[in-house]
Amino acid sequence: MTLPTFHVSVHDLKNEPNVWREGARGIVFKGGLIALIHYKTWDHYVLPGGGIENNESPQEAFEREVLEEIGYTVVSVRPVCLVEERYEDSAWRHHFFIADVHQGPFEIQWTDEEKALHPSLIWLSVEEALTLLSEHVGHHPYSENTMQREFLGLMQALSMHLQTP
Repeated sequence: MTLPTFHVSVHDLKNEPNVWREGARGIVFKGGLIALIHYKTWDHYVLPGGGIENNESPQEAFEREVLEEIGYTVVSVRPVCLVEERYEDSAWRHHFFIADVHQGPFEIQWTDEEKALHPSLIWLSVEEALTLLSEHVGHHPYSENTMQREFLGLMQALSMHLQTP
């Protein structure tokens, strides 16, 4: 199955980046609510996810990141889309998934880097998440693009979710 690919760029870069970093993230449902992480330092919101480690598939990375960042295992994991981000200093290819919580909550395991940004887990309705990701602007130079990336992934996941019988 070929997944749709979306592009988010801070600058109109003409050259292909030397290195693409791979990430996995996505939409996790619990009782009709969606998990988001708010980074107080930057005042922006992201879906659970992060970088793919060596010898890890995108789905394995997504499942690991969900457990670490929101404290749940997931079931019914389905691929949604790819979102490519290009910045002056980096390029990312994010594999988006949609899933439902299975077991938890377990202890959240923020990294030191994440802890420094003062994260908090919030659960929002679909409507609240869409509004927040489409209208809120954080304090980090890449906040708008980061939240646009999350909005694109959420919209694609919802369109797939609504088509599933």
